[in-house]
Amino acid sequence: MKGGMAEAERRGFLHVLLLHIGIRLKYLWKSRLLLKPIFCKDLSDYPSRFRPRGIPELDYLTCFTIRVLWIASTLLRGTPLLVYVCVKLGIMQFLNWIHSTLMVGQLPVRLYSVEIYHENIFPAL
Repeated sequence: MKGGMAEAERRGFLHVLLLHIGIRLKYLWKSRLLLKPIFCKDLSDYPSRFRPRGIPELDYLTCFTIRVLWIASTLLRGTPLLVYVCVKLGIMQFLNWIHSTLMVGQLPVRLYSVEIYHENIFPAL
């Protein structure tokens, strides 16, 4: 039996390079130059079915701030030297304080109780 994946021609380097550039340009176009994921209303377009009932929805400013914190921590995580400098300058502690302040203001402590969590995730048990 001739043909199949084993005997398929490999793509050339230029073809692969142009495909990768095209994929990235398409993503930039669809995400409106990466502005849509940063400024959209919710944290995710796909809400989890395991999310307990009764948790308040986050407001726009909180979602935007969490995204900025995610971006900052992602960029800092890529360079260990920059993380060391930010820890010594107190920037990391400041970002942690912002996150803690946002979460305390948004999520009531009672939602972390085991009974409410168990009741919302497994209603029939």
